[in-house]
Amino acid sequence: MDKGRMEGFGKIAGKVLTSPKFLEFVSKANLGDLVNQALQMPGLKEKLLGTVTEMSKDLRERYEIKKWDWHADRENNALIVELGIDTTEMRKDFVEHFYNFLGDLRAKFGGGFDTFVKLYKINSITCHEDDDKVKIVVSTPRVPDLEAVILEIGTADVTYEGGEKDEG
Repeated sequence: MDKGRMEGFGKIAGKVLTSPKFLEFVSKANLGDLVNQALQMPGLKEKLLGTVTEMSKDLRERYEIKKWDWHADRENNALIVELGIDTTEMRKDFVEHFYNFLGDLRAKFGGGFDTFVKLYKINSITCHEDDDKVKIVVSTPRVPDLEAVILEIGTADVTYEGGEKDEG
């Protein structure tokens, strides 16, 4: 696609993403349903799942993640992901990498990232060491939405290399 078309597409996408109707739709939509719809689109499905699989593989290898688990803590409005990482150095490096990643997202998507945080009422995203694992905690009253995303991606026809999800 030539540069002119890309710029035109960018302008159209910008208008759609900032339109009040789109923002109203997203604010009321279940995030899991949105991900599920994305997974129904053949080209987007392969790209999304390929990206998630590649990120998962890279993170597992880089941080020697042996196992992972997640659960919803509805009493405290939180979604918690736990990563089994053996060494203190790797856990500390992961935590630093995670916060840099969030900073990169904010820098890359700016208002879009902030809008996502506002629409999904994300009060906080934290990452910290907890014994022999790293915990990522997303606090939001919309825990079922985030849980649905994990379920949609987790039940998609994707095989991960190395490591395994805990079933507990």
